[in-house]
Amino acid sequence: MRVMTISAFDPPPGAIVEWTAEPAPGHEFEPSDVPPSLNQSLHLGATGADGAPPPWLACTFELPGVLDEDALEAAAGQWIRRHSGLLSRFTEQDGEVRRALLRPDGVVLRRREAGTFTGSSAVREHLSRRFDEQCVPLRWPPFLLGAIRHERGGTVFAAFDHSCMDAYSLAVAAHELQVLYYAAARGTRADLADVGGFVDYCAQEHQAMTAEALAGRPSVPEWDAPGLSAPPPESGEHPAVTYWRDFLRNNGATTPGFPLGLGVEPGRAVRQRSMTARLLDVEAADAFDAACREGLGSVLTGVLAAAGLALRELGAGDPIGLLIPLHTRHEPRWRHAVGWFTTNAPVMFNVVDGRFADTHTHAKVAFREALGTLGVPLPNILTAISDEYAPTRKDVFMMSYVDYRALPVSLEFPESRPRHISGEADADDVQLWVSRTADGLFLHTRHPGTAEAETAIRTFHEHFTAALTAAAESTTLAAHP
Repeated sequence: MRVMTISAFDPPPGAIVEWTAEPAPGHEFEPSDVPPSLNQSLHLGATGADGAPPPWLACTFELPGVLDEDALEAAAGQWIRRHSGLLSRFTEQDGEVRRALLRPDGVVLRRREAGTFTGSSAVREHLSRRFDEQCVPLRWPPFLLGAIRHERGGTVFAAFDHSCMDAYSLAVAAHELQVLYYAAARGTRADLADVGGFVDYCAQEHQAMTAEALAGRPSVPEWDAPGLSAPPPESGEHPAVTYWRDFLRNNGATTPGFPLGLGVEPGRAVRQRSMTARLLDVEAADAFDAACREGLGSVLTGVLAAAGLALRELGAGDPIGLLIPLHTRHEPRWRHAVGWFTTNAPVMFNVVDGRFADTHTHAKVAFREALGTLGVPLPNILTAISDEYAPTRKDVFMMSYVDYRALPVSLEFPESRPRHISGEADADDVQLWVSRTADGLFLHTRHPGTAEAETAIRTFHEHFTAALTAAAESTTLAAHP
């Protein structure tokens, strides 16, 4: 699955058909006592604060041959009914966001012919405008499904407000919509396993938060991560809270920012720019994977180490600190669920100039320490450290790693050319997405659209690629002296 922003998407020209959901006659949303998840609460609380459209996520994939619109409509309806998170409507009352639910059998789809577009840019502009209009969290439905009919077949698109979707879920969507489409076209039953609902996950998260709050302090199993020994009995503070508190203190009461100049003041976001580029080809990516395994680490920890080496070469201080998004799909029922199943782990590690193996060791230890914080619900940690957390930026400096080869769409429909497409907004910090596909290792960035930031990202990409390549070549040389 290729990751890009809407401005880099080059869709084929053609006729666009769209589907929106609505309650069926005689069906209404029913109030729910399940609150939004932490991610949803933060997202909903920020919606409209700066007057910009909320961030959305979309996926696209290709269907060869003549597009069967009736089959696609049937697939879209079945898929929406399959995932309860898509059936949540949020409203704000007296400063509190409330959830209401629509029963799966209470959903119908409305088809709309949006017109024929003769150029790729016209299609892109239409989709961008429609995604901005439709993917709004405090309105239902906050998503839009459709397709572009063209001479080679159909390009299916599905766009969602971030409140009901994460990156992994986009891969699930691309996979399941194809399974349902081909089954509907053949008149057979789709072979999809039972799946848990994101609303149930939200309820579980809330119950865990409440239980630990009532206990007076987090209660989790013994910690085996380095650096997270149990606190003195008199302190009453869990080591995960202490870890986060120290992480913030080391960064001036906030999370670390990208350590190179961006030409924008914290909190004064400017229009974002993005870059998508290959880091390593397939052979080099395989060699880098081997280098990470030889160091008893993972590609994620190896990518961290290489990024640290690149930043140090460009003048960053020591240690390197950032946030890493991690999935929370730890139960089998969430594996193919659609929702926002992520949390953030704080990572800070030392860099040994020019030495990948030693820096990788530091990154591995830091990552294991960060994993130790995940035993405590993040909302509880944020509550505990609220007196010392004073964020200065709208965005956070983060790096994500996803191996899309292991996700369902890559395994069953590798020729469908699935894409993860994100919208564009304002930015005052840097986000880095590293992804592994069948074509190699790639970097996608989101950063402020200033000349200084453009230079910083371009030079970081060059040094990051060099560090990854050097690590990969060390393995190749060892295997073939």
